[in-house]
Amino acid sequence: MAVTFPANFSLTNLQRRLEPGIVYVCGSCRLPIGDHNDWSSDHVGDNVILMKAVSQFVKSGKLTTSSDPGDAGSQYQPLSCNSCHNVLGKFYSSTPANLNYKLNLYNIDKNVIDRYKF
Repeated sequence: MAVTFPANFSLTNLQRRLEPGIVYVCGSCRLPIGDHNDWSSDHVGDNVILMKAVSQFVKSGKLTTSSDPGDAGSQYQPLSCNSCHNVLGKFYSSTPANLNYKLNLYNIDKNVIDRYKF
């Protein structure tokens, strides 16, 4: 069955991403961590990007309870690169109310990754 479009249909009617695509890679070994489709938001104060998903090259560690002043009491899994074991960030499974925006997202440290636009 063929798809039909209204006579006034044009590609400008489609919602498009205006910015270029981005691939996030490990800063040490350059394996891909994720791309713009996985991105959720940037958090400037913590210098992290928040991602909904990551590639198979990111390994999760054991569940840990934080004692750091900024996220004390939070539970997270440390994230590292499967290849070079570079520490990439954290995946929070519980947080205090003021950090709920980080909950169930991959918090990737901007200082340990690179990004490429295509």
